[in-house]
Amino acid sequence: MGFDPKKHYTSVRMQQGRVLLDEDWNENERIRAESGRLLTEDIIGRHGTRDYVRSLQIYSLLATYALDNMVANVEAVKLADEIRKNDERLSLNLRFDLFKIYDILIYEGRSDYGTRSSEVLLSAMTPEEHLDIVLWLGTDIDFENIYPNYNPLVYKFLVARLTEEIGHTQKAISLYQSLRAEIENPSASMIDKAIILRLNILKN
Repeated sequence: MGFDPKKHYTSVRMQQGRVLLDEDWNENERIRAESGRLLTEDIIGRHGTRDYVRSLQIYSLLATYALDNMVANVEAVKLADEIRKNDERLSLNLRFDLFKIYDILIYEGRSDYGTRSSEVLLSAMTPEEHLDIVLWLGTDIDFENIYPNYNPLVYKFLVARLTEEIGHTQKAISLYQSLRAEIENPSASMIDKAIILRLNILKN
């Protein structure tokens, strides 16, 4: 089954006795994402500002997010990259919501869901583009004061992980090691566990 907006499907239905595949679920998410995009165009048309339309498009994609896949989130990240390249504006809250999509990389290699979702996300564009997006999204976000419940060290981990993905191994190792020194309670830190996993992979 392949997504084709020309068919105007509205959903994917389960059938008794038929195995539910990943592609079935992903197809449904693509349909929902496309429906949200079309709805945005129908409501706003040419009368809304470009920034407002962009924000609504991202809200629509994030609203279609399903726990078991990253399809809609990946589309939101691609749209964010287009906004970045066009030097367009994006609200702080939306930038933070998009930034949190990359949190999944902390669970890469530690669970099937984390690994699968990380692969989907990273394959969406080049490592350089991913790093540019994270740097852009994280710019000017005052994690400590505006989002006090969010660990600001996640940002540094993502920069290190994407630096590794680009192929700058020694720089990534240095970033990981510097980050470990900032973690106050390593034994209880998911970030520290993720760093140890990445360092073991890089040093083997």
